[in-house]
Amino acid sequence: MRKFLAGFCLFFFSLSALAAEDLPLVAGLKALGGPIRTIADETAKGSQADFAALGKAVIEVDAVWKTAMTDALDVERYGIPAAEHDEVRRTVRLMDMLVGYAADAWKRGDHGLVLRAAGRLPEPYARLAATLDLH
Repeated sequence: MRKFLAGFCLFFFSLSALAAEDLPLVAGLKALGGPIRTIADETAKGSQADFAALGKAVIEVDAVWKTAMTDALDVERYGIPAAEHDEVRRTVRLMDMLVGYAADAWKRGDHGLVLRAAGRLPEPYARLAATLDLH
């Protein structure tokens, strides 16, 4: 019985370790839900956007995204079919690029570029969330 319990504990801890390794991207995407909605709402207003709210959301997305990308993306661990690996990697690179552009534009005070870059964020976010079954 002790061997069974010890084996079960080892198995359980190994599964927990795998889940913990996947946590940064999944947790990051979950945390991005609110700021991405704010970005979508504000960028839809165009030049009438509340730039304080938009800037706050862009800064939050930048911080969360950097945390989520601390580990290299291993798409196989997320159970993504092999046929979708390249598309997921492209989507992650697109998100990375857009987050960087929006954050840099906000730091420079370029509201037009913030609107353009941030306005494109909801679509790749939605694709990643759907691929990882987070909706």
